[in-house]
Amino acid sequence: KGPWTRTSFTVGTVLWTAGKSRAAKALLFFCSPPMFQLVWRFFRGFLDSLALHRLFRFLIKSSKLRRRIAACFLLNGVIFLGSVVLVNYVLVPFLQDYLQMSESVQSMRVVQFGATVFRFVCYYILWLYPLYALSFVLGMVWHQDIATYACVIACRRPPESEANVWAALSKGVSGVGDEFYRLLIALCLTVMAHLWTCLVPWLIPGWPGQYLGQFGCCLAFAWIYSFYAFDYIWVNEGRRMRPRISHFEAHWAYFAGFGTPVAVASMMLPVFVSDAAYAMLFPLLLVLAATARPQRDSYRLPIFALPTAVVDAMVTIVLPGKRRKER
Repeated sequence: KGPWTRTSFTVGTVLWTAGKSRAAKALLFFCSPPMFQLVWRFFRGFLDSLALHRLFRFLIKSSKLRRRIAACFLLNGVIFLGSVVLVNYVLVPFLQDYLQMSESVQSMRVVQFGATVFRFVCYYILWLYPLYALSFVLGMVWHQDIATYACVIACRRPPESEANVWAALSKGVSGVGDEFYRLLIALCLTVMAHLWTCLVPWLIPGWPGQYLGQFGCCLAFAWIYSFYAFDYIWVNEGRRMRPRISHFEAHWAYFAGFGTPVAVASMMLPVFVSDAAYAMLFPLLLVLAATARPQRDSYRLPIFALPTAVVDAMVTIVLPGKRRKER
């Protein structure tokens, strides 16, 4: 706090004595201590998400954690991502080159029809979409296990005692409910991000609107990825849903920085490639979230106010006459 305050005071004094122009006032605003603190918390979250050296202690101490992370890498990195790369970047370019070299029109049509049927029926419907659904279902279980093992090693929860059938069943049902509520909030925020991307360039024509729309979309996805990672940790700590959302909104700058590397990578890659890369790297993000200690921001930003209201309205419509209990 001291170095930031002294630096911002020095820069602000120089700017103020240099002149009272609009540029000087704008730069003076960005050099103020609150802005320095927000930028510092953003970069601290950014650096914490890239601190891969912290993973070694967890991987060495827990063989169960190693098996779960290896299973995620095998399913999402080798099978899912490998099939996407094989079809889209090896087989399809090979068939396109073959069609260009072929001289017979009839053979070109036969090969093109067969390639279309194989790609959209055999590949997408019978292989890729079922594999995507399997990855999502298994990820619900594996991610919860990874978060549990990481929290035990990080001393954020006590180790589990002997298994109790009813306790395990209750925990599983509660985990499924948390997962679907978390998914609905993330879907609402995703829709809002895409609407922002479409509306801002329409309201602000030219390159400023395009860059502002992309920036808002990237920021929303950064919050989504951070919320997904930290929410698994908070569930293991026994926090309810409302305090978890309030805690996230009170540390919004740090969480924006924590999810930025994954958000930027997912926006730069194609659809299924980005999904596979995210599912492959998300276990590492979970372990890093267990080691993080974010600092509170100067004010709370209601990021999830509208998504929470929409999800609560949906739950009220689906379950009429029943009020959703505060988690």
